[in-house]
Amino acid sequence: MRPAWLAKLVKLPLAWLPIRVLGDRLDPAARAGFERAMSLANERIDAADLLGRPPDRAESIHLLIRAADALEEAVARLGAETSSGRPEPTFAPHEIVESLQRLKSRLGATPPIDADLSRENLRAGRAARGLIGRLWSSLRKLGRTRQTVIRRRLGGTLVILGLVATATIVLVRLHDRFDVVASGIFSPKFEAERAVDGDLTTEWLGPDDRIAWLELRFARPLDVVGVKVVNAHNPPFNDRATRDLDVELYRKDRLLTRAAATFAGIDPSPEARTIWVKADGITRVRFVARGFSGRGAGLAEVEVIEAKKVNQ
Repeated sequence: MRPAWLAKLVKLPLAWLPIRVLGDRLDPAARAGFERAMSLANERIDAADLLGRPPDRAESIHLLIRAADALEEAVARLGAETSSGRPEPTFAPHEIVESLQRLKSRLGATPPIDADLSRENLRAGRAARGLIGRLWSSLRKLGRTRQTVIRRRLGGTLVILGLVATATIVLVRLHDRFDVVASGIFSPKFEAERAVDGDLTTEWLGPDDRIAWLELRFARPLDVVGVKVVNAHNPPFNDRATRDLDVELYRKDRLLTRAAATFAGIDPSPEARTIWVKADGITRVRFVARGFSGRGAGLAEVEVIEAKKVNQ
């Protein structure tokens, strides 16, 4: 059961963040300080994720406290006086900082070693990781400039082409009507959907040091002749990739056939690879990473090749 104090904290900070960005109104000094604080917070969150298993869970929780320190600095910079001299009325930095301080106070009682951790400590650490991650993401969006938003969302001056490409992806996804699930994820930034979003810069990453699988589940049976796969590499760290991959084709719960492929190490610029595996009436395609290079397995993009598309 979630503690009452934690339930309140989870609901508070994100509600105060406005939809529109503040980046254009920050003066240069405030922007530089904000970027430094956000970068430091992100590094500490990533380090906490890496140390989130025994015997380093206590250290992971204490890293979250340090991440909260950096977020406090980011909030202060974002709430500083802007070049226009008008603070944003819908942004309440003091309330967010107070909530972070209460969170740090609770986490501060965490013992320094795993052997002394209680279930309450572990629950608080997991909940704090989710809260801090969501707050970081919201602050990052809030601190962007209008130019950055336009460049990232609309592809600069190629607005029409970007919209057409997005609409095409949506129509294909609606036509295929599939769900994607995975045996696990390294962190929320690397969920299963990242492997089917048509973006090679996003990836599904499985948990550390484990066999992992990704599965596409189709609403209608397909006649399959192969799959296309782009391996993961977790840029800019280049520390994760699938090594031994099995592609399994199912009709409901019945395994019809399987094909295997091997990838040589971690490739910083992976290319699409076609794996030919054929069966009719397929409702599930599972990608099983039985071996990995580096810290764990993952895939940047997967696509099922249907027989009717090949024959067209």
